[in-house]
Amino acid sequence: MDADALTTYRHGFKRQGQAQPDSSLGTLQPPSLGVDPSACDNESQTVLAVTAGSSHLNVAQLLCGDPDSRIDSDSRDQDHWTPLMRAASRGHLEVVQLLLADPHVDPNARGHAQCTALMFSASEGHLEVVQLLLADPRVDPN
Repeated sequence: MDADALTTYRHGFKRQGQAQPDSSLGTLQPPSLGVDPSACDNESQTVLAVTAGSSHLNVAQLLCGDPDSRIDSDSRDQDHWTPLMRAASRGHLEVVQLLLADPHVDPNARGHAQCTALMFSASEGHLEVVQLLLADPRVDPN
């Protein structure tokens, strides 16, 4: 795990007022660290939401890849944004791809102003993300 990814991971837990992982760990596994990776900060953001917005694919893979984790990959913050919306609005193609692979993620979920991940990515000019979203048969372009 690179230093930036570890900082994001630690920042997410710190924002939640929870114990931080030991930076000497080579492979981090949230459930073994005694923290709840689905806990929310004061803005209702989970660690996955913070990670999705920061484009740290390896941390997102860690959080989404553990079948025993309690990650809600379609969680919503106080503005009704999902991790997919955060990643799409910032053009984080690989994180969007990872999140779309999760059958629990609703790519048509609407956040503030009734906007979807597709709308956010299009409004920011993230063409590759728009193309990826439109290639998903679950996405409603209307």
